[in-house]
Amino acid sequence: MNEIIDKIAFNYSNLEKETISSWETNSKIIEYKKGEQIVKEEQQRHKLFYVIKGSLKAYYINDDKKIIDWFAFKNEFITSSTSFLTDEPSLHYIETMEDCVILVTEKNKE
Repeated sequence: MNEIIDKIAFNYSNLEKETISSWETNSKIIEYKKGEQIVKEEQQRHKLFYVIKGSLKAYYINDDKKIIDWFAFKNEFITSSTSFLTDEPSLHYIETMEDCVILVTEKNKE
């Protein structure tokens, strides 16, 4: 886990010790298979996903059409912004495009 958090700090921003400690407490590594929906529309998901391996897409349905508006690849983040930031139900689905290893961080676990 420390190696992953170090990589995040290197790629994005230096992290304070308190932030790193909180991240370690509130995170776990989960493996998902290709095609798994890890967030569904109307779900409240207070999770931030960091891609260690694999790729994901976020999409919504409009007039029975799937509109993809976000991709996340290795060393990138993805979340349901609406749900994560405002505690409202998700407007998106988030789905794996291949087998994935993801660092999943709970917003309010502490």
